Amino acid sequence: MKKCNPRFKYFILSFLVIAIFYSLNFISAANCWQYTALSTCSADSDCNWHEDQWGSWCEELQCWNMWDQDDCSTADIPGKNCTWATSVSTYTCQQTSC
Repeated sequence: MKKCNPRFKYFILSFLVIAIFYSLNFISAANCWQYTALSTCSADSDCNWHEDQWGSWCEELQCWNMWDQDDCSTADIPGKNCTWATSVSTYTCQQTSC
């Protein structure tokens, strides 16, 4: 019987560890998409209810969810510092980096 190359074993092991790590990060993220009503979405402080001409949905509360300067400047998002950014043709709410 042919032995497996040790490098191959380390590659597979590394891949599995990385895959598990990324899976845990996704699990710990807010599952706002599961909420289908304003009341349940609003009850979760990590989520934001959004409505527009295409419909309505619950999304994770982030700086980029803020669509105007007032919402951006008053956003209270734990761990985030949102700031309104302007350029020649675009306006966006962004997380301020250190």
